[in-house]
Amino acid sequence: MAAETSGDTSGVSREAAPAFIVTSEDGASYRIRLDDVPFAEVILAPDLRIVAVNKVVREWFPEIDFSQSPPCWRLWSPAPPERGWDGCPSRAAFADGAPHVAERECLTALGIRTLVISAAPVIDDDGRVVAASMTLRDVTEERAARQRTREQEDLVAAIGESMGDALVVLDDRGRIVLWNRAAERLFGYARDEVLGADVHGLLAPRLPEEAVQEQFQRFAAEGTLSFKEGALELAARAKSGEEIPVEVVLSPVRFDGRAHVAAVVRDIRERKAAEAATAELLDAARRNALLIESMTEGVALHEIVLDDAGRPVDYRFLDVNPAFESILGLRKRDIVGKTVREVLPGVEQAWIDRYGEVALTGVAQRFEDHASALGRWFEVTAYSPQPGQFVTVVTDITYRKKAEQSLKRHNAELERRVAERTRDVERPLEELRAANAALEEAVAMRDDFLRAMSHELRTPLNSVLGFSELLLSGLAGDLDDEQKRQVGFIRASGEQLLTLVNDVLDLSLLRAGQAHVDIAEFDAREMLDEALSGLKMQAEDKGLALAWSVQGEPAVRSDKRRIVQILHNLVGNAVKFTESGEVRVLFVHDSDGVELSVSDTGPGIPAEERGLIFEEFYQVARRGAAKPLGAGVGLSVVKGVAELLGGAVVVESEPGRGSTFRVQLPEIESPFESEEDGTELLRS
Repeated sequence: MAAETSGDTSGVSREAAPAFIVTSEDGASYRIRLDDVPFAEVILAPDLRIVAVNKVVREWFPEIDFSQSPPCWRLWSPAPPERGWDGCPSRAAFADGAPHVAERECLTALGIRTLVISAAPVIDDDGRVVAASMTLRDVTEERAARQRTREQEDLVAAIGESMGDALVVLDDRGRIVLWNRAAERLFGYARDEVLGADVHGLLAPRLPEEAVQEQFQRFAAEGTLSFKEGALELAARAKSGEEIPVEVVLSPVRFDGRAHVAAVVRDIRERKAAEAATAELLDAARRNALLIESMTEGVALHEIVLDDAGRPVDYRFLDVNPAFESILGLRKRDIVGKTVREVLPGVEQAWIDRYGEVALTGVAQRFEDHASALGRWFEVTAYSPQPGQFVTVVTDITYRKKAEQSLKRHNAELERRVAERTRDVERPLEELRAANAALEEAVAMRDDFLRAMSHELRTPLNSVLGFSELLLSGLAGDLDDEQKRQVGFIRASGEQLLTLVNDVLDLSLLRAGQAHVDIAEFDAREMLDEALSGLKMQAEDKGLALAWSVQGEPAVRSDKRRIVQILHNLVGNAVKFTESGEVRVLFVHDSDGVELSVSDTGPGIPAEERGLIFEEFYQVARRGAAKPLGAGVGLSVVKGVAELLGGAVVVESEPGRGSTFRVQLPEIESPFESEEDGTELLRS
């Protein structure tokens, strides 16, 4: 199909004709009346000159003489061609045979307008671009409207971003189209994560989905909201999964030609917490009120009354409990609202000053004082719940004070009597002190005498023992059996007496602090064999079994003579007082030290006498015995020697079932290790 303008069939006419001729492939020609086109239309020749325009173009550009076929750039610029061709859509259409669009500012009869210029090529049968159709569309108002819309949207967005509350705008399908920074902070979702998302599934899953969809369908159809008016409270779900109590205010808005819903969402967690705390406080207040009403102490709330100089001059009763009514002897209605000077005209200023200090400084006080106006004593705790007010908790202590005063009088009388009695007792006490001093001197003289006598007795005893040993050895002549038996008695009695003398001497030395120890290493097994062999014979003479054993390391570092002395006394007593059965000795050496125990099957010791047997010269009375056996010094020596070595002695006994004496000595280091460590050796 070919195209031409009227007036020239060989090409495109340069005349601004109101019609444009189009020739079809079958040779038929069609005239298009440009003035019938409702928008501005321009026809261009290949040299970019205007060959035809319609009425709209002529009205827009009355100053241009279109009969002279002006260049197309003349529509938007009076500049010369070298600048006017820049951005010309028609030139581009002629160049590549494709349509092009440009937007230009043009000076028209209506002023400077924004025109959208669309250029489309006109192609003949040979594919040549023989003309171009250029359509001009005035978009000035549209652009201004869009600019205003953008400015309004920017303003709304700026307002939304500056809001402290979350702003969420939804379209008529309930999809999120606006999400401000406060919404990001509240829900944890970034804007890009939520735009276009369904608000129900994202934020309010607890609401029935069908009801929400129905509301938005109605809103899309009618443009009005049917939600509950005012603020809605619901639980919204954040990105973290936390359900947040929120308050939502919904408003219908329109932009982009569509109805939308603006939701202002406020986080009410703090308010809910405050409401819960307030409810708890109110509940606590109700409980406290019930508690105060039931208290036996008087409780009252007051406000302090000040003079012009700010000094406390009175105070007013604001509330009192029943116990306070009882204290004053007045009803609550006769107290509340009145000042203390009205209720108790005789009140002392000191009470007002003290309460004023509490109300003005907030420092609580607790005190006891006498109220002359009531003639009673009170214990008062005062504190300030808020400036200018104070609470008093009052207890009537008049009875207690009277009792204290009575007690003071009795105490004074008692002290007087005690002083008199003390004067009466001081004289006998002085006499007793003198007697104690004399007794101590006598004991010291006795000890000196015992030491001296012990030394004097040992010399003849050694002679008796020496001659008895000589006679028994046969060096002085042979003895018959009876003579040997009698001499044996002499030796045994001598040895017993020598042991007693040694014990008495050691006892006096121990008491005087003059006893000494000789620490050396010895073998416990050898020591037991040596110490107990003689006592074993005595035991066998009585039909008793005497056995000893060692547990642990036999090498011991201690005073061997002192331990033998302990053994002689304990085992000697056991053999002496046991009539049948056995006596066992156990020597234990471990990391804790040494424990020496002597057990027998004798008569036992009554409980009331166990604490006395270690006293000097104390003897346990035996039923059926003419007199106690022994001198009563052996156990005193055992106790003294054990303490001398840093240890102690304890006794376990039950009448009729025997006794066990345990001597515990502190840990003693041994310089060598035994090959038999940990074994038990038995000697019998």
